[in-house]
Amino acid sequence: MKPAITLILLALPMFGYAEQSSVWRVGGGVSFLYNDPDSSYSRSDEDWQKALHASLDYSHNQYLMARSTLYRFDSAVNDDIRGWGGELQFLAGLNLNGEGARIYTGPVLFRESRKDKTAIHDQHHVFSGTGWNIGGGYQWQRWSFDLSATIRDNSDYVDYYEEKNVDLEDDDVWATITTATISYQL
Repeated sequence: MKPAITLILLALPMFGYAEQSSVWRVGGGVSFLYNDPDSSYSRSDEDWQKALHASLDYSHNQYLMARSTLYRFDSAVNDDIRGWGGELQFLAGLNLNGEGARIYTGPVLFRESRKDKTAIHDQHHVFSGTGWNIGGGYQWQRWSFDLSATIRDNSDYVDYYEEKNVDLEDDDVWATITTATISYQL
């Protein structure tokens, strides 16, 4: 038992607990949401939205970070589709609160609300679930630039297209979001 406790105590600096303080960042940027149902449904073979987003990051050490992102979007394919959404990301990586390059990956929880005015009555759709994020960035002094992508669980998106009588297999629909963020360390 003593060797295990000693090993844990010696390993703490490696995980940044003894050498780094907590870091908060606020930022904003551009996101691109992408759904690809298949060419039999969409006139452009895809449905993607451009979005502006705001983000808040918290990192206690060099290896773990939590990020929340809120976004508002308009469809690039159909002017009658608008919405908002958010992601909560739990990320593990390298150099997450230090100066220089960083990389990270981890699980995501998301929720998206979409209003479709193409029908006689406005239709409201909610998409939620899990996903996986991968990204990287660079911090210079207090400023950071990050580029990341999340692949989302597609089950709510499949249901959305099936409601529109689109014949799909589950693997016919891809749901992703790509974000470019500039943030400032507080």
